[in-house]
Amino acid sequence: MHGFRKEHRLPEPRPWRRHRVIIDGNLYYGKSGFAGEFGHTPYFDNEIICDCGKKGCLETEVSGIAIENKMIQQIKNGRTTI
Repeated sequence: MHGFRKEHRLPEPRPWRRHRVIIDGNLYYGKSGFAGEFGHTPYFDNEIICDCGKKGCLETEVSGIAIENKMIQQIKNGRTTI
């Protein structure tokens, strides 16, 4: 059903990151407690290795850390800042 399975409360390693999906009025946490988390969906054709171990995840290009890393690299390459 929908690729998610209904779970009871799972211990969450990072309590500030709670990903859940509601389907037909039922709350689903997913296999590892991260239902609905799409940052690790392979989307980009890049060689950047994500924290999850895959390449090209959405998170590798558009997360806060990814944007910060791009800005740092541009500054190192001589780009001026305000």
